[in-house]
Amino acid sequence: MVVPRRNVRPLPEGVPLEHFAMAEPASVAWHAVNRAGSVTGRRILVIGAGPIGLAIVAVLRLRGAGEIVVSDLFPRPLDTARRLGADRTTSPGEPGGEETNVDFDTTFECSGTPAGLSQAVEATRGGGDVVMVGNQRVGDVPFPAARAISKELRISGSWRFQNEFDEVVQALASGQLDLTPIITHIIDWSDYNRAFELASRPSESSKVLLAIGPRHQVDAK
Repeated sequence: MVVPRRNVRPLPEGVPLEHFAMAEPASVAWHAVNRAGSVTGRRILVIGAGPIGLAIVAVLRLRGAGEIVVSDLFPRPLDTARRLGADRTTSPGEPGGEETNVDFDTTFECSGTPAGLSQAVEATRGGGDVVMVGNQRVGDVPFPAARAISKELRISGSWRFQNEFDEVVQALASGQLDLTPIITHIIDWSDYNRAFELASRPSESSKVLLAIGPRHQVDAK
């Protein structure tokens, strides 16, 4: 396989390769947090605890966020969010939780659903920031524009990453950023059908890696 030299990064010895397998999703998360500006001391909501949402939690903790709350439908990714530094987790419709899930300084919408986007607008304080990270479906989607206008929200999109990749590799190499809790399975490449089946079930998996070469095995986390 031949690739342009500018796309290749040397990796330090002594760090397991699976740490760097997370460099691409970590760069997406790093870029999204950059889009929000300073998050130090701020009260943050992350909607959607898929691999990108979970990586955003880790980056927010590294950047000194004051409080991180994560919302998701499934218990397993919420447990992973707490391991990565979330202060509190919640599920939509959780009894007694609605009144405390408002007035966030910044909300990251990572579910890619209209319902998640509406929740983000409603949960963010007036004058706060909503960063849209999750990919909405192609075409028009419902959006509470009047509510966003009356609250004077700053709404921005975040698409992949730009120049953050080298910073992320350094953070992974130094141990400042550890995203291995997001890796739930490492499966031999020849069993790729099982890997894709697992990856399609967010209640059971987060990041599923294919091992090319000597067989690796980790327990589901």
